[in-house]
Amino acid sequence: MKYFSLEELETLCLNLGIMYENLGGSGLSAKALSLVTYSERHGRFSEVVSYVQKARPHVDLATAESSQDGAGGDTAQGNTQTEAKSGSTYNFYGPVTGSAIGESSVQAENIAGGDITIHNYAEPTNKAEFAEQLAQLEALLQQAIANGEIEDDTAVEDVKDAIKEAQKPEPRAGRLKRRLEDVKEVVEGAGGVVDAARKAGTAVAKALTILPGLIKVVTTIF
Repeated sequence: MKYFSLEELETLCLNLGIMYENLGGSGLSAKALSLVTYSERHGRFSEVVSYVQKARPHVDLATAESSQDGAGGDTAQGNTQTEAKSGSTYNFYGPVTGSAIGESSVQAENIAGGDITIHNYAEPTNKAEFAEQLAQLEALLQQAIANGEIEDDTAVEDVKDAIKEAQKPEPRAGRLKRRLEDVKEVVEGAGGVVDAARKAGTAVAKALTILPGLIKVVTTIF
């Protein structure tokens, strides 16, 4: 059962004054995760929850309001891994289906009272943060291969190439972006991604969280 279509998600954004066009990803699940991430970062998560509860009463979203008080501190370090909302609990009653969320997400099926943690990486703001997230991305892809989440090691080679390029005196932003887009394509298209992304905290899910930010800022930083 899919709670919202893309059109309904766009209507939600319109009603809440959120720019739908600025949400990352191209599919329903990717857009949904991007909306959650955006609302967390801008202190509007409770508005989204309230809207969803009114539109879909059968979806029970139990949230810890106290965690909103510390939302401003989550982005103090752009290259650290944080929980999108400390203490948030998403309870889905009945069968829940949908495609894996492309921007670091979770696909859930038949979850009752389960906790879902979304790992969020803030976009890097300088070359040092960019390099650190590249290193984290390489480690996550190595872990994903070791775990059997992906079989193609091309993504790892592309990340290594990106790391070398970023270390040059005059890095080529276009080349860096192409390598990162190649990595994203391989990871998203790997046969095991959908199954792996069903579990919050997998290496693939975390890697897909880092990639959009790197791709977005590469031409700005370099």
